[in-house]
Amino acid sequence: MFAKGFYRWLQAGKQFGSFLEFTSFEESIDAQSFPAWWGEWRSSQPGTLACWIVDALDECEPDHLGIPGRIVRGITELMESKRRYLRLILLSRERDWLGQLEQELSSCFALLEEG
Repeated sequence: MFAKGFYRWLQAGKQFGSFLEFTSFEESIDAQSFPAWWGEWRSSQPGTLACWIVDALDECEPDHLGIPGRIVRGITELMESKRRYLRLILLSRERDWLGQLEQELSSCFALLEEG
């Protein structure tokens, strides 16, 4: 599986330290919405890199637990200085709601390009 292999490759690189997470909704729809380290990273020193890989996002359709919406809200709530250092990788099969999700996330990260 590509996502797990990519995660292992990033682990070996150690550039994200303890702020690297792999969430797969393929394995469990009850997977935690945000990485266990999310709160700690939000309050960490500016410039601290973090990477969150979310696999099989299509397994939790938006009407089931609202996970895609929660991800957007979590990103939106981040200060721009933190958002700049987050690497968010979402993997999904094509779904009709992905375009809206992409637009919402793009607007969160587009602010960084303007600043």
